[in-house]
Amino acid sequence: MGKKNKKIRDKQRAKFKAKSDKSKELEESIQYVCTECGEEELIPEGVVQYFDIMDDGDILEPPTFTCEKCGGLMKPKKYEGVHGITYEL
Repeated sequence: MGKKNKKIRDKQRAKFKAKSDKSKELEESIQYVCTECGEEELIPEGVVQYFDIMDDGDILEPPTFTCEKCGGLMKPKKYEGVHGITYEL
C-alpha cells in the first residue's frame, strides 16, 4: 500500500509542477496583439527584451513582430521596455 500512495503523490507532484511551470511561463511572457486581425500571442520576455536592446530605431516604439496569421503588425498589450518606457495598446 505504501508504493501505491507514493505513486499517487508523485503524480500529484508532477501535476502541480506542470501547472506552476505553465503559470511561470505566462508570468515571464509578454502578450502581443495583431493590429490587423486581433490575433494574440505570448512571446517570452527574454526574446522581447533582446529585440528591444538590439533595435536601433525609435525607442518610443515598442519591439514589434509580424503576425503569423495575417502578416500584420503585432504590438505588446503592455510592456516595460529596457529603456524604462512603458508601452501599452
